[in-house]
Amino acid sequence: MNITELTTNDTIFSLGLYNAVTIERMFNESKIVFDYEEEKLGIDGLYVMYSDEMNELLKFMNDRQKLHGFCPYCNKELVFNLTSVEINSELLERKVCVLKYSAIGPEEYDSMERHKDYKCNERIELLKNYTYFNKKAICTFDSSHIMNFFFKLDISYTGAKDSVTLTKVGQSPSYTEMNRHKHKKFSKVLKQINSYDDYVKGDNLFSHDVGVGAFVYLRRILEKILLFKFNDYTKHKGEKKATSIHEFKNMEMEKKIKLLKGYLPKEFDNLKQVYGILSSGIHNLEEDSCKGYYPVLKTAIDLILLEQKESMEKEKLKNKNKSAINKITPEVGEKADKELKKLAGSKK
Repeated sequence: MNITELTTNDTIFSLGLYNAVTIERMFNESKIVFDYEEEKLGIDGLYVMYSDEMNELLKFMNDRQKLHGFCPYCNKELVFNLTSVEINSELLERKVCVLKYSAIGPEEYDSMERHKDYKCNERIELLKNYTYFNKKAICTFDSSHIMNFFFKLDISYTGAKDSVTLTKVGQSPSYTEMNRHKHKKFSKVLKQINSYDDYVKGDNLFSHDVGVGAFVYLRRILEKILLFKFNDYTKHKGEKKATSIHEFKNMEMEKKIKLLKGYLPKEFDNLKQVYGILSSGIHNLEEDSCKGYYPVLKTAIDLILLEQKESMEKEKLKNKNKSAINKITPEVGEKADKELKKLAGSKK
């Protein structure tokens, strides 16, 4: 997973432990021409700058922005103040060095290359002071509620190739504690489709650095949602006209979706893709790939659950309102009759 794919919010709240975030290149070089008016000469040069990925890393470390997330102590979603890592000002300077090449020989060129490597190594040595660093998210409702996140930087630089890996190596409260509000939020829907344990176990495995196993539970949730929707289809069609449960279970995913079209939530539009990624992850992908994709696929399932939850709440409100209207109707009729009788009596 590349650092440019993540927001600060993702890295703090959604990134699992020991999921590697890569900064594939630390430095970029760009050619420039220095103009000298007096001599009317153009002298070739080179700017050495941080890459966009390196800038993202330093921005994340130095970031003090406010984040929106779940406070497990307050037991509700709130705004948090994120603490900054105090970084050496030289390390924050985006321009690493400028080299000027004129009509120079091999020796001078080698000297400049050595100077470039020296300046890059200077920055790397500064970065090594932050091999381990801590970011805190402080609840704005109660400042005594502090969540801690611990990160490690693995740095490699050989001149020709450079890279950094950012890894979350610890956090308190745990990933599971921080996400239990989602368990609670979708508990009714999940219990309705018999998937509450699958949902919790998927999160628990992901929080303990297990990717493929977490994929298994996400796929089980999708399969159980489809089975639940198959019951709606059977009730509507009637058992005699409907496809049998045995046939349905043995169908390919594409055929299942086609059969249940009209019974599935709108968020199921990308179900085939999500299911395909999960299946490929279980059978073919490496642990690290599965861990990297897990938060994205989990969000896709959360959207499906959210739509189902809203549908249940709407149906509940609709039934409650219908019951209330049925109760009011005779009362209104009775009151209207009384008013009519009064009106008829007053006319006599």
